[in-house]
Amino acid sequence: MTAPAAPPLNLEEPWQAFALADQLASQRLNEVYLQNPQLDVVMYDNAYNPIGEIGDYISTTCTWKRNAVGTGTIVLKGSDPLIAYAMMCVSTVVPITITAGPARWSGRIDTASYDMVDGVATCTLQLLDDWNWFNKLLVWPNFALPIEVQFPKEAVFVGPAVTCLEEMIAEQCIRLQLGLWEIVNNIVDPPAWFASMMEKEGLLTPIAVVPSDPLLDTSKWIAVSARMDSVATLAKQILKDNGLQLTARLWLPGEPQPTTAFTLTVPTIVVQVVDKSGVTGPTGTIVDGLIEDIADIFDGAYAEVVQPLTTSGYLPPGVNIDPAFGINWTPPWVCYYPDDPNAGVKEFHMTAHAPLAYTVVGGGKSPNWVNQLINLLLEFALSEILAAIGASGVADTLLDGVFNDVILAFQEFENAPRREALGTYGYPEMFTSTGSTAWTLDEFFALENAMWDSRGYYSYQVITYNGTPYTFGEDFVEGDLVSWVHNGTHYSDYCDSATLTDDASHRVELLCTIGDNSAEESPFSVLQRRLSGFESAIQIAMLSTN
Repeated sequence: MTAPAAPPLNLEEPWQAFALADQLASQRLNEVYLQNPQLDVVMYDNAYNPIGEIGDYISTTCTWKRNAVGTGTIVLKGSDPLIAYAMMCVSTVVPITITAGPARWSGRIDTASYDMVDGVATCTLQLLDDWNWFNKLLVWPNFALPIEVQFPKEAVFVGPAVTCLEEMIAEQCIRLQLGLWEIVNNIVDPPAWFASMMEKEGLLTPIAVVPSDPLLDTSKWIAVSARMDSVATLAKQILKDNGLQLTARLWLPGEPQPTTAFTLTVPTIVVQVVDKSGVTGPTGTIVDGLIEDIADIFDGAYAEVVQPLTTSGYLPPGVNIDPAFGINWTPPWVCYYPDDPNAGVKEFHMTAHAPLAYTVVGGGKSPNWVNQLINLLLEFALSEILAAIGASGVADTLLDGVFNDVILAFQEFENAPRREALGTYGYPEMFTSTGSTAWTLDEFFALENAMWDSRGYYSYQVITYNGTPYTFGEDFVEGDLVSWVHNGTHYSDYCDSATLTDDASHRVELLCTIGDNSAEESPFSVLQRRLSGFESAIQIAMLSTN
């Protein structure tokens, strides 16, 4: 049963007029708070017990970054009582959290600099956020064996990208937090034999990886090998190629549990890998990633020919879909309108770059079999001539190498659709110096990459105010896809960073940056890396070095 509608307000009644004024005032205060939220800066000890709130700072700035280490800077007055504890970062961890509305930045002090100039003392804290954990975790060839015996030579991860990254990080956390082989690994260092046993609070401390269901992982399939590389080094290109977001968020007691897979009880760095590409497959299972890989390979080989047949509407650069196979792309719901002066856009930059040429030429070296065949033919012809004239003492290999790199030494690709669009006066050709042998798979990718790099393209960047109309931390976070419409055309890119500033000139100003105003990477480079990864995984599995 539907409740009766409230009677309209009678503004002639004083109490109703005051009620409406209170409602409007509350709504306005909420809007102002979202645009300029109160800033809470808290310092902790090395177990995340609060030491104190930093309130009387000169300035505070922090930046969230997509798949990279975010940074922060806090400038304190020389009389601040927390400076003494901040300087203890030389020997212990000094965590910091900066909270603005629904958005929280968490990290630690990297350096603390106490400076006195003309009698005025200040202390500058340089901060690194929790994503830096991934720079400090090494991927061992075999996490379950001691460091003295690492077999096989490389760790190999094959499967959906999200699952592979979660497994990679979880294995290293198990190795470190369980203290596997700690005595053997530190055989000459007795004080370290029981370090993990003495310090650990449990297998989930200090890092816990939120697991996804491998059978429902729809991310694209990858193959990656590791040999004492950091997680950040291995993950960075995978994240970029596949539209994934790797996060390290601080969880504090009293907050909602991040997953039902486990229960946290102490402050924990929660790691999660999320597919934010917006690409969906037909089954919603592990099979979708393979289907998307096939679509990428097909598009990579025949991009400008098949793309008009397999896509409909707007797609971000580098995204391939095929509705016939159930592969589609879902645009983000957050959308800005830079052409509207009240749309919450501080800056909008868009640059059009003209095509460099419609033909690319590459190579410089003939395939080895071609050079060998020419040398054999010359050797045979020379030997026959020498035998016919009765010459002796002259080597029949005299001409070896003279005609190397002459036949099939160069290769060219012409982009017919681009040539037609440019017209008669388009620049005809350019040479790409790759050093590759012509008529090989490597040269094919090199020419395709050069063709992509020589295309005409738009680069763009949008910088938005917070809370007008979307709020960072509530409507989107760093790494999310965000759209905007300019002159009736739809665009999308990832939120690369968000910077929060609070000082005398900027009162709790949070600006979000979407896109980086640079060119997109060639999809052929992504495809080549993916194929190379699978090739390396097969070689490692077969114990081959070639």
